[in-house]
Amino acid sequence: MPDMLPQLVAQAPDTRAIVIGGGIAGLATAQVLAAHFAHVVLIDRDHFPAGPQPRKGAPQARHIHVVLARGQRILFERFPDLEAHLQAAGAVPLDWVADALVYTIAGYVPRFPSNLHGYSITRDGLEHAIRSCVYRLPNVHLLEGYDVVGLTAHPDGRTISGVQMQQRSSDRTPQTLHAALTVDASGRSSRPGERLGAYGYPAAHETIVNSFFGYASAMFRPAAIAMPPAKLLLTRGAPPITRGAVMLAVENNQWQITLGGAARDHPPTDPAGFLDFAASLAMPQIAAILRQGEFVGPIAGYRRMENRMRHYERMPRWPDGFATLGDAVCAFNPVYGQGITTAAIGAEVLDHVLRDARRHGTIAAATGRFQRMLAESYQTPWLMATSEDYRFAMTEGGRRNWQTRLAHWYFDQVAICAAAHPDIYQTFFEVTHLLQPPSALLHPAVAWRALTHRRHARHSR
Repeated sequence: MPDMLPQLVAQAPDTRAIVIGGGIAGLATAQVLAAHFAHVVLIDRDHFPAGPQPRKGAPQARHIHVVLARGQRILFERFPDLEAHLQAAGAVPLDWVADALVYTIAGYVPRFPSNLHGYSITRDGLEHAIRSCVYRLPNVHLLEGYDVVGLTAHPDGRTISGVQMQQRSSDRTPQTLHAALTVDASGRSSRPGERLGAYGYPAAHETIVNSFFGYASAMFRPAAIAMPPAKLLLTRGAPPITRGAVMLAVENNQWQITLGGAARDHPPTDPAGFLDFAASLAMPQIAAILRQGEFVGPIAGYRRMENRMRHYERMPRWPDGFATLGDAVCAFNPVYGQGITTAAIGAEVLDHVLRDARRHGTIAAATGRFQRMLAESYQTPWLMATSEDYRFAMTEGGRRNWQTRLAHWYFDQVAICAAAHPDIYQTFFEVTHLLQPPSALLHPAVAWRALTHRRHARHSR
């Protein structure tokens, strides 16, 4: 592919926005910016594959990825042809309640038709489908195989004016591309604050909560005589149990299986150890299915799973013309499946702020407000993820107190009650999928049944 940089440099910088990172957060951001700028340049260090193949910049893609119901709604609204791309790619339609066999502290939960519908597909398949939608946007241009090595700024350092980047296959000096707005969506490994430090901006405070979780995942083809009893099998441990697993039907008549363990109880990546770990789970069906089927490819491990919040919203000053979102700001323990959805939420917040800025000010000056609104939008998923991780005594970071312990006890009562009351389970699932706030589970009608369920159960014997 010919280098597009000379053509892009010739464009007027004030008509251009830059997105650093071509993952799902970057793709969703590019779609938003395409409605506000004549030109959007998406820069990534990878060369993107022609189809749904792995790429070096997404090593986590070998593990199960899900899009929560709220995230899917946002993506389908942003990309009207995305559902058709998913269907063409062989994504498996899924009712998150009826098609899921879920084992919790209360045992197996109810299965019934719900309004929570989605698609199951590998991360590579999902990213390729979204990328195909972005390719159709005439004003979005991709620069592949470039490292962003720094930011450029106006002389006073108050406004970021673009990026410095270097072609990975070349030893030439970095080249400069100016823009009216630059957005860093380059993921967990990105450190936007370090780039801003070159212009005198202080480092942002970080909150890290680490339950020392670890994954091992594989693609799998079940035997015809031992097909899974649902499209999704899930069991997740709570202390003293540290182990859990997810098995999910995906495209190409294959399944993806991810085993996980908290508190450094990590699953092995050799086949024998992987199967032994599966045999220790509270859901025996998983090991039985694995033993009769066949693995497709190697087993992959992953350990970088701490929750990390960078508090850019608290910085005493923030530059105009620069924003950051997704895992570059807030990365969650991926076991809770929130990353793609919070990336979509971040893009939605950015669109709201930019639309408001066009009516009442300038886009460049709206970036500080965006970081504050973004942090607010991340509070609920952050609370949900870290609260669950605090169940393990080994978890480090942040704060845990009597209120955390009380919340654990109460939500355990809700989970136990939900196993016998489908309407409560529906609400519980809507909270998990970020369609309702956690306060929905504190509604008097829910709380009364949750707190009296065990007493009623004893009296009914």
